[in-house]
Amino acid sequence: MQTKPCRRWSLLIAACLVAGGVHAGVDTQAYSAYAAYKSGNYDEAMRLWVEAAERGSTDAMNNLANLYVQGQGVERDPSAAVAWYQRAAEAGDPVAQVHLGEAYEAGAGVSRDNRAAARWFQKAAEQGDAQGAFNLGVMLATDYGAGLEHSNEAQRQAALKWLGQAADAGHREARTLQRSLQQLIQAHPR
Repeated sequence: MQTKPCRRWSLLIAACLVAGGVHAGVDTQAYSAYAAYKSGNYDEAMRLWVEAAERGSTDAMNNLANLYVQGQGVERDPSAAVAWYQRAAEAGDPVAQVHLGEAYEAGAGVSRDNRAAARWFQKAAEQGDAQGAFNLGVMLATDYGAGLEHSNEAQRQAALKWLGQAADAGHREARTLQRSLQQLIQAHPR
């Protein structure tokens, strides 16, 4: 019998857990939750992630938010997703901070608020998150979404800084946008 790659991965994780092949100190519950998720057992994954989230795991909080975003094992619920992202973001998780910023930017599960989005993007960027730095750079370059023509010199210079950080961290689009913004600044100084 041939198994699908995802199923084989889940079975391997489960076998390691049963055989005690996981080193001391590793959160076996996280592996169990992931195995349940990959097997399509969303109820079990959710149960395990809720337990882990209650212990403070920001990875579990992000995973729970993703279940609500994708509607896996639960109804799609952007507000519930935002609640989990918020908990993880407030605990300092940069991935959650970016997702929360994107929720504010899109108005998904919260009222649209580009300034709140930028604050969350900045928190992630200050921790070295490339996507957070890129998103913050775009927000500043466009005066929080109003358009490039509305940004002031200070915003544009800050945008160049954050876009450079994102590019240095490997963000694919950041260097191109940074160069375009530099050309705009040179062509139309404020």
